Parts: sequence; C-alpha cells; structure tokens
Amino acid sequence: MTLLSVQDRLTALEQGGEQYQADRAAVHAVEARLLQQLRDMQAQLSSSTTTNGNASSRHSTQEVERLRDANRALHAKLQKLDYRISHMVGHMERLYEENQQLKEQQQQQQSTS
Repeated sequence: MTLLSVQDRLTALEQGGEQYQADRAAVHAVEARLLQQLRDMQAQLSSSTTTNGNASSRHSTQEVERLRDANRALHAKLQKLDYRISHMVGHMERLYEENQQLKEQQQQQQSTS
C-alpha cells in the first residue's frame, strides 16, 4: 500500500463522512446479528450436552465395563497360554537333555567297539 493510496482513502473518508457512518452502522448491525447467532448456537449446544450428557456418560460407562470384561477374559486366556508354554518348554528341555544323553551313549558305544 503506497502513501498516495492511503491519502486517497483518507480524503474519501473525509469527504464522504456520511457514507462512512452508514457503512459503519451496517457493519455493526451484521456483527450484532452474527454475535446473536453464535449465542443461540452456544445455548443449543449447552442444552443438548446437558440432556445427552447423562446418556453419553452411561453409554461410556457401559463401554468401559465391557472393555474391562474383555480385558479380564484376555488376561485369563494369556495366563492359560503362559502355563501351557512353560510346560512345553520344560518338556522340550527334558527331551533335549535325553537326546544329548543318548547321543553321548551312542558315541561311547561306537568308540568302544
């Protein structure tokens, strides 16, 4: 924006002061209308939150309880699987040791023969 364009605008405002006041009043009216619409929307949102708030919290409480039940079931299943795995590992280790002993016995028999 140049200095000349600013001066031109100031001159237009000085000469057309009445037009400026009319425009200013129109802008103020639009702002007031928009502000009222925002207040109405805020009131609607706050009233819908209070009426649906109890249902929403009840729903979320039910969802939390359902998720807790699912978590308990998964935890029980995990414990069973851990138990089974520990038994399998124990058996595998025992079989590995037996296999090693058999190999040693075979090597001893081959070396004595």
